[in-house]
Amino acid sequence: MSKIEDFENQIVTFGMRDGDLDKYAKFLRYVHEDGLKQQHCYSTALRFPPERAEQAVTLIRFGLQNFESSWFSVYTSYLSMGSIYEKAENYVKAYEAYLSANEALGGEHHAYYENVLSSLLLWARLHMDTFRYSEETETYYRAFERSDEFSKSFLHQEFKCKVAQIVIFSHYGKYAEAKAALEAALEMCRPNFRGNLYGLLQKHRYTEVLPFTPEVARFLKRSQTYLS
Repeated sequence: MSKIEDFENQIVTFGMRDGDLDKYAKFLRYVHEDGLKQQHCYSTALRFPPERAEQAVTLIRFGLQNFESSWFSVYTSYLSMGSIYEKAENYVKAYEAYLSANEALGGEHHAYYENVLSSLLLWARLHMDTFRYSEETETYYRAFERSDEFSKSFLHQEFKCKVAQIVIFSHYGKYAEAKAALEAALEMCRPNFRGNLYGLLQKHRYTEVLPFTPEVARFLKRSQTYLS
């Protein structure tokens, strides 16, 4: 194990202390490309436990502030921040980070917005709005609808889509469609449910996990009562 890997494991395990960023900067001198230096920052930050989310984000910001950035490095850095805040159940800050990731795209690279960011923004916004309708929710849902078929085939993406449909269809009084979306979402929650990509992902030793937060559970329970 290299010295930089040993140091990264140390701050992940015990947290960052005063002076650790200066130490990290010295280790990163041996990494020649700025993009790789930033990659070290956000890949290490993603390993921090949720209770140290702010330390993890500080590490990513350190990479952004000290090394020259390509649009992709900036995008990935903010995407990582959003993921960290989402795991910490801070959906307001997750949403802000995902918005910054979208800004990094500069109105270009539409596939990144449609295939990745739209569902992340949708999910954070739904939690912020306590699963009530908002124009932003519908905007992100419509963008998600334009994503490619492979991206939409992941179980967690399908689940997010169905939850969004319950919210949007209910808002417009389309209760039959909302009920159908609810039934599909509940079916996905069954222990033995297998998504469309199950066989393919199993070959790569990847197990899909639903984004089933406590807020989602309460929303689905309310929806069962409301739409029954």
